[in-house]
Amino acid sequence: EYLSIRKALIESGHGGRLAVGEGDIPIYEIVNKLKNSGYRGAFSIEISSMLDLAGKMRRSIDNLKSLIK
Repeated sequence: EYLSIRKALIESGHGGRLAVGEGDIPIYEIVNKLKNSGYRGAFSIEISSMLDLAGKMRRSIDNLKSLIK
């Protein structure tokens, strides 16, 4: 399970150009699987594109927060 999630994140990440929840990664399904498996640890966000960095980070945080509630 972990390896398939990690592989999806690496291969579909658009090189950090999009905010979390705005790309091809099925982030809602991934987060639900993690929550259902009992995971209660931290999540991190990495955005490598400097274009609209603040906007992408804010949207990423908001999208991730809505998923982990």
